[in-house]
Amino acid sequence: MGENKYKERRRVNLRADINNIYQYVDTLGIKHGNMGFRYLVALIQIGIETYETSYKISDMYEKVAKIYGTRRSSVERAVRYAIKGTKYMGMTNKEFVMVAIDELIFATLKTN
Repeated sequence: MGENKYKERRRVNLRADINNIYQYVDTLGIKHGNMGFRYLVALIQIGIETYETSYKISDMYEKVAKIYGTRRSSVERAVRYAIKGTKYMGMTNKEFVMVAIDELIFATLKTN
């Protein structure tokens, strides 16, 4: 019984507040009007919520595309364009999203 409480508490701690995600993406200098900004926030949020299960980036694109009523390729392109102007410019979309997820989870665990 104690083990279930630990797992539940850990799951809650891993869920980054949407404001933290917005703040993180905002510090990269991506303009809020850029669709890539919105898509990145959604990708990071999905990644954090499904952190303990392995998830393909293409499946994450598909989920975001459904949320915003667009195509998977449009999400991928907008994210690539958004990352292009940041310090993470040489990274692939997948690498960037995974780094963002790890940094946000680490920051959340560090404060708890």
